[in-house]
Amino acid sequence: MSRRVGLGAAVAAALWAGCTASPVAVSPTSEPAAPPTQAAPTAMPTVLPLGTVPAITITPVFPPPGSTPEPTATPAATPVVHVVNGNDLLAPVNKRNSLPANFAPGDLSDVPVTMAVRAGIRLRRAALEAVQAMVAEAQAQGLQPVVISGFRPYQEQEVLYRGYVARMGEERASRISAVPGHSEHQMGTTIDFSSPSAGYQLEVAFEATREGRWLLQNAVRFGFVLSYPRGKETVTGYAYEPWHYRYLGIETASAVNASGLTLTEYLNQR
Repeated sequence: MSRRVGLGAAVAAALWAGCTASPVAVSPTSEPAAPPTQAAPTAMPTVLPLGTVPAITITPVFPPPGSTPEPTATPAATPVVHVVNGNDLLAPVNKRNSLPANFAPGDLSDVPVTMAVRAGIRLRRAALEAVQAMVAEAQAQGLQPVVISGFRPYQEQEVLYRGYVARMGEERASRISAVPGHSEHQMGTTIDFSSPSAGYQLEVAFEATREGRWLLQNAVRFGFVLSYPRGKETVTGYAYEPWHYRYLGIETASAVNASGLTLTEYLNQR
């Protein structure tokens, strides 16, 4: 889920960075001043090969102060309304519904490193087969969507969430990161995408890349929907994430898309 601040793509080795400079005292001298040093030419950005682990930055979009009301984040202490079955592809995992802490899908498989930012990212078999077909079609059109993260166990969610809370407080942290047990990533059917053109980062700028636009238009054909769309923060409880897609199967994804509802609204109707 989609939210944004520094985060290592090894899915977190830890997600955080900064820098300063000191003034230099100059003594008077009779020697002529040395000519100014020419600035070194700006280095071109490096495109990392797949299989390398870049530092992942997550940049949240928060409405400007006074423009729109901020959604009320669900604090960690809020009682869970319902614990859902993670084996159900359509389980409504959100602010009000959680997965058991020990839940992990039984059919997790590794995402090929040819389409992922690193080895060891796992997905459920159905989601993996769908994303392989989707990425193959995108690559055939000269695009390079890259899987940044997939299955995220409860313990890893705890580390991430505590880190965000320590840095920005619980209210803002809960808008960009799921309280442990409430993450769609724990289902093994949710993927964060980026691309070389986005620097392999989880940033809102991904929406303007060719890969981001292609996924928005075509992901539904492969059974994926965008979980946290722009302008729906008060509905989903999370900031906009143009990189966060959840697999539902083609029939359900098409129904969600046609309904005009967010995934949160659609699944809560079941």
